[in-house]
Amino acid sequence: VATGAGSFTTTAGTAKPNAARIIAIAGGTGVDDTAFSEDGGKTWTAGGNLPSTGSWSDVGYGAGRWMAVKAGSNEAAITTDGGVTWTATTDTLPSSTTWISVAYGGGYWVAIASGGTAVAWSSDNGETWTAGTGLSSSDWTSVTYGNNRFVAVSNTTGTKAAYSIDGGANWTETTLPASKDWTHIEYGQCVF
Repeated sequence: VATGAGSFTTTAGTAKPNAARIIAIAGGTGVDDTAFSEDGGKTWTAGGNLPSTGSWSDVGYGAGRWMAVKAGSNEAAITTDGGVTWTATTDTLPSSTTWISVAYGGGYWVAIASGGTAVAWSSDNGETWTAGTGLSSSDWTSVTYGNNRFVAVSNTTGTKAAYSIDGGANWTETTLPASKDWTHIEYGQCVF
């Protein structure tokens, strides 16, 4: 689920801020469904279908659009109309793998994959994707942006985290305080 800021035209033809729109994607084999809410999640409307069926794993918001990534492939999809229509990004992700999380910040999209070293970045909303470097093989589970950096965590039992200060191109691994299965990270109120 992702929310956004900016503006779009509702299905009723009126302009609303994207902050009023929440988008959800369905995951699982053979699935390409999306939904959106314009009233804070009270009611939901079926959105447009993603470009193909499969295990769509995450959706993020940035630069006036939402981006979704798909596990077990090299696909990413984008919508600029609040989820009414979805299209495949112009370029595919650099490898066919388990893309698990996507985030936007500082003019860049970053996607991270589980079960390896794959990370990718785009500075042009998916027109081109480039592989990042510096991650060791791990079950990376979540990436977010804040404080001028992307930060990722891994759920391989351990203490792995990593950050990038150059839009996802280069990553530096760090150590979390306890050996756990870290599953998600977010940024808010100036802290991760």
